[in-house]
Amino acid sequence: MGDPRRLRKKYETPGHPWQASRMKLESELMKAYGLKNKRELWKTSTFLKKAQDRIKKLTALRTEQAFKEQKQIIQKLARLGLVQENASSDDVLGIDLKSVFERRLQTIVYRKGLARSVKQARQFIVHKHIEVDGRIVTSPSYLVSIDEEASVRIKPGSPVEKLLSMQSLVEEQASSEQQSVSDQQPQPHQEVQESQEESKAKANKSEEKQDKKQDKEDKPDKPTSTKAKQDKTG
Repeated sequence: MGDPRRLRKKYETPGHPWQASRMKLESELMKAYGLKNKRELWKTSTFLKKAQDRIKKLTALRTEQAFKEQKQIIQKLARLGLVQENASSDDVLGIDLKSVFERRLQTIVYRKGLARSVKQARQFIVHKHIEVDGRIVTSPSYLVSIDEEASVRIKPGSPVEKLLSMQSLVEEQASSEQQSVSDQQPQPHQEVQESQEESKAKANKSEEKQDKKQDKEDKPDKPTSTKAKQDKTG
């Protein structure tokens, strides 16, 4: 059968295992992009590091073959949507790790609204519910090119389609019910306006009462006639 082939690691681990800033950044990336473990993060980091290191070496050589290889690397990164087609070596060196994570299939599925969360997108991919350009891809870390991005979809006939349609119907019904309830309830500005009108009416009534009371006080008493006085004395 021959000698078994030697399996080599496809990633490089950090040089120092305990760095607070690096560990914090890794935990944030794992949470934001739904990574299973740090091995996936290190694979993506190694992919970017190799491309940038290769660009540095080719830029230093300044030969015809070096320029040719440099152009090929830039074209490959441009197909993945990481740089422009006419990008320079400085643009390649300026690529950050988040830009590469944004091109993962797991992130694309979530950004397109095919899953409700990043973890659910990973589950759909692993369970063979996602197609890319007409073929099923089961690797969440697959880097989607610009040409393939439009073809990312849920596999036709998959039960996930029915699930998502039911969820969308439930959300629409809930939103319509909430809208009807909000329409029935008085708006805050209406309540304020009504309270202002009531206070004005009460103030007007109190002013009228005060005016009536003041009129009674200001009105002079009627003088009694002399005849009536004489009759009383007689």
